[in-house]
Amino acid sequence: MKANMSSDSEEDNALPLLQQGDAASEVLAPPAPAAQFPALKTIWEDQYCQQCQVGNDKGWECLRCGRQFKPVHHTHAIAHYAKIPNQGVKVCTSVIPDHEFQRYINLWNRTKKRKTELTMVRMTITEDKEDKLASSTDRLLEARNKKPKVSTDMRRYYDTVGGSKSNHLPSGQTPIDTAFDTLKQSDLARMNDARMHMAIATFFHENNLPDRAVNSSSFKIMIKYARMVGTSYKPPDRLDIGGTLLDINHKNIVENNKEVLCREADIFGLTWLSDGATIARMPLINILGLCADTPPTCVGIEDCSGHMSQGGKKDAVYIASLLE
Repeated sequence: MKANMSSDSEEDNALPLLQQGDAASEVLAPPAPAAQFPALKTIWEDQYCQQCQVGNDKGWECLRCGRQFKPVHHTHAIAHYAKIPNQGVKVCTSVIPDHEFQRYINLWNRTKKRKTELTMVRMTITEDKEDKLASSTDRLLEARNKKPKVSTDMRRYYDTVGGSKSNHLPSGQTPIDTAFDTLKQSDLARMNDARMHMAIATFFHENNLPDRAVNSSSFKIMIKYARMVGTSYKPPDRLDIGGTLLDINHKNIVENNKEVLCREADIFGLTWLSDGATIARMPLINILGLCADTPPTCVGIEDCSGHMSQGGKKDAVYIASLLE
């Protein structure tokens, strides 16, 4: 049977084959007496769901309908077997026995419940951090001796009663409500600066980042562009940073290193250096290139696990073979 290629980004506009137990939304099918089929902890435990290579990417295949999908996505895979529409994946078109279909429905409901609970926990943590940040900001302002110049009572008075008297001042004299508006804007600017300071410090402290990283030019560039984005901007998630964005950065660095290293190679030639290290029980050798006044530039990192498992050593002969 020839597998049909598809993508998780495709929507299923057609209704799945009707069968007893099909789920069009969150409607549960009546439980089937099938104690011999234990509940699924993950969809990858199911014998009809198999991870595989789809083109150049990792994906998974439904052994019921024969479709292949990419990338590997747990929620999309559950939605496929539970026949939940509008989840970014085509639903399974094969007829699934009721007792097996019920397992998919139960796994889907547990997954959605767990995601809802995690969302509530994240919201609670965010609110708690916002409260702590506000308290820290007040302490920072007190430490700087830059308390608001306009008290809350005075601002309330001039916003309601006092502001009406400002229209009868002699020409050339600053209206009193304008003066207080200026002071309030100054207070707001100081408050925002202090809040930003504490937010950056809290991020560094919570994630155990080295203090000197705040002097990094990359950090300053990040803050520069953070000022330019709108409220609709959504920062990348961990999958983006460790996946697509990492690949783009790696490709850019490799091309840049090659360009810098070979800039004057036709005149001065190239010198190759290497250094071995074992990190987390993984034997590695990095390969560095040197040309004229160009500092040593990394051109590759070799994993020696296969060579070492065959009884080899990181000796001169092996290193020389890597530099050829």
